Amino acid sequence: MEVSNRKRFFLFLAVLIVFSLGTALFVHEDDMVYEPAEPVPEDSENDSEGEGEPADGTEAVAAAAAERDFFASFRLERSRRRDREAELYREILADEGRDETARKEASAALTGLYRKAGLEDEVEQILVGRGYGDALFVIEDTVSLLIIKGEALRGTETADLAAFVSSYAGLGENGVSVFTAE
Repeated sequence: MEVSNRKRFFLFLAVLIVFSLGTALFVHEDDMVYEPAEPVPEDSENDSEGEGEPADGTEAVAAAAAERDFFASFRLERSRRRDREAELYREILADEGRDETARKEASAALTGLYRKAGLEDEVEQILVGRGYGDALFVIEDTVSLLIIKGEALRGTETADLAAFVSSYAGLGENGVSVFTAE
């Protein structure tokens, strides 16, 4: 069991590094907007929900599930990263002081982000629909990963999955690396 947890940790760490590098390629220091966090009033209606949680508790429920499940944890972090990246692009688009080239690049990057997110979600849903317990699909500039929940895949199943996902996502031959995680 210790080896399985170690594998899961290193796999999660590797994917997190890939995401960090991908985000770093698009985020420049001069694009960042630094604003101090607003304090939450002590008499806030959210006090009954817990400190810093939204009134409906959605984020808290997702975070609690993520602590127990690698796949849920990864999706939660990916969603947060996508939201931050999309917000940055929207701020650049809304900034009338930006030159037209920067705004066009931000528009193209935002469109690409949405396309990539949709494609990742579609592939994951298709694979779950095909009977896999869970799946994560990650598209980055230099690597695409498919992580299937469960034990090691049998026979040509890895090659078949890689071929299907590569074809569906338009990544070309050998465009996807396939892993399993429990």
